[in-house]
Amino acid sequence: MSWEAIITISENYIGGRILGKTACEDMCFSANSFTCSTGPVRNPNDETRASGGSSSGSAALVAGGHIDLAIGGDQAGSVRVPSSWCGIVGLKPTYGLVPYTGAMPMEFTVDHLGPMAKTVFDCALMLEAIAGYDDGLDPRQHPGMEIPKYTQMLSNDLTGLKVGILKEGFAACDVQVEKCVKEAIQKFATAGALVEEVSMPLHLKAGQALIPALFEGSYLTMIHDLGSAINYNGFYPNSMINAWAKGLQSRAQDCSVVVKAVSLMCAYMRKNYHQKFYGKAQNVKRYIRQQYNEVLQKYDVLVMPTVKFPAPLLPEKSDSLKDLIEGAMNMIANTAVFNQTGHPAVSVNAGYFIHVCPCPSRQWVWIMVFYIIINQLH
Repeated sequence: MSWEAIITISENYIGGRILGKTACEDMCFSANSFTCSTGPVRNPNDETRASGGSSSGSAALVAGGHIDLAIGGDQAGSVRVPSSWCGIVGLKPTYGLVPYTGAMPMEFTVDHLGPMAKTVFDCALMLEAIAGYDDGLDPRQHPGMEIPKYTQMLSNDLTGLKVGILKEGFAACDVQVEKCVKEAIQKFATAGALVEEVSMPLHLKAGQALIPALFEGSYLTMIHDLGSAINYNGFYPNSMINAWAKGLQSRAQDCSVVVKAVSLMCAYMRKNYHQKFYGKAQNVKRYIRQQYNEVLQKYDVLVMPTVKFPAPLLPEKSDSLKDLIEGAMNMIANTAVFNQTGHPAVSVNAGYFIHVCPCPSRQWVWIMVFYIIINQLH
């Protein structure tokens, strides 16, 4: 049986032209851009820097002007992080809004696909094309879901909109990033919105509390079960699963150091603790989701930096294993939690600031973004 991912069928249906597949991080186990099997994906604004990941190629090609639109997968920030560091718009939709049918699963409860583009309008246009019910092939979706014309909902008049600046989202933030983002946020007030700071201390720990569900779930799906999410009533892409299993079993040594490290840790946890922490993470997410929902009863959106620091230099061959693993995961403090709660989140370009390199004769321009958590679940 031949099959095609639902989202590519949707794009072709509305007249989009598919140019090809973009590169991504090895098995999507990194939010940096140095583990891709074909080599590091370089930031088009400065090729010595990371583009972010795991949907690194999608962001870099859009930012570089090679394509207009792209699709990214997002399990912990993999649409939003590269959109941030490359300076484009990237949306992680509400859980289940966009069908995941035909895409490689990592962890059923956090898998998302989302649009990436240079402008909010283009991102909204693409969302119109790819969102919607897929006739039961993806059981995460509700059959009664209705998709509005998102492009017609865009407006420069924000009168009455309540914007909460999440205090904890700026904890340990780079000074220039914080300044750039907060200056951009004031444009909400200029457009008529009510803008004020809000505190939610749980945000500082929520992402960490939910990491076992992401890591252990991804290990079980991609490594232990050889790429096959199981126990759901939906479409199973058997040819992809078979190809993945053969490749992983024959060339496991080619996996990145990040994949190997996470796999060893999760195999140890499974053997000794029997998914105990996976279960605790899944159980606590309902409480965490409710805490965000309570804040969003007062505010229409919450705003914070997508990533708390600018795009780092790509690693050197001399970097330690510890540095590589930390460098693959240390940027998801403000992103990973919303994969678990299911709230929609979009990364939008907030402006520029100058980063002075050690060489005093050279300056680098960095595109920074702010991050919006939206109070609608579809």
